[in-house]
Amino acid sequence: MSDEMSRRYADALAVTNTLDEIDLEFTLQLVLGLREEEVAKLREERDLAIAHDRQPYPTAWAYEQVCKARDRWQERAESAEAAIARVRRLCELTIAASCRVQAIDQARDTLAALDDHREVDHG
Repeated sequence: MSDEMSRRYADALAVTNTLDEIDLEFTLQLVLGLREEEVAKLREERDLAIAHDRQPYPTAWAYEQVCKARDRWQERAESAEAAIARVRRLCELTIAASCRVQAIDQARDTLAALDDHREVDHG
């Protein structure tokens, strides 16, 4: 029972003590009225809890699995970005240092393909 309800019961009983005669029926009605309010409030809280529990939400296990998958994909994305950066550096070195026209053209084509891919992903 909440402190508020305890106070209200005490107030109801105090009212009956101020009467010239103790009216048990009146006292009973006061207490039962407060009791009905308390029961109604508890039912409402119960119904809200049941409605909350019926909401679809992920279990702790499912949430953990999603986080693990996210972390794996993040690692793969970072690894792929690092590999692309290495290919880009190699192409830039090839363009700068190669004396073969075909190697330079291939390096430029590779850079163009990487740039096209970046525009699609971030564009």
